Amino acid sequence: VDFIGGTSQGAFMAACYAQRGGTEAMAPAIDALSSGIGSISGLMRDLTLPLLSTFSGRSFSHVIRQGLGTQDIRDTWVNFFCVTTSVNASKPEEVCCVHREGPIWKYVRASM
Repeated sequence: VDFIGGTSQGAFMAACYAQRGGTEAMAPAIDALSSGIGSISGLMRDLTLPLLSTFSGRSFSHVIRQGLGTQDIRDTWVNFFCVTTSVNASKPEEVCCVHREGPIWKYVRASM
């Protein structure tokens, strides 16, 4: 594999592969994500005043940051990219963005 990327959950899986260079080494990060997003107590601590959303997203962001760390996208073993979409973009060329550098957890989280 020379290059790997994705959007949403695919971005997380691709980032794990790009960082670890194989599927067996991905298991701890995937298990941590599954445990973190499936935790009822974690969801209850993440409740917020539902003006725009029922949950604040802090717990989810924390789980993504724990699973991927603070590594830069450019420092992965396999070249990685992820795609984000802006619902607030005023110009068509700003709607979709491909990320090839920056904090890997941050752009994977934005993609989700």
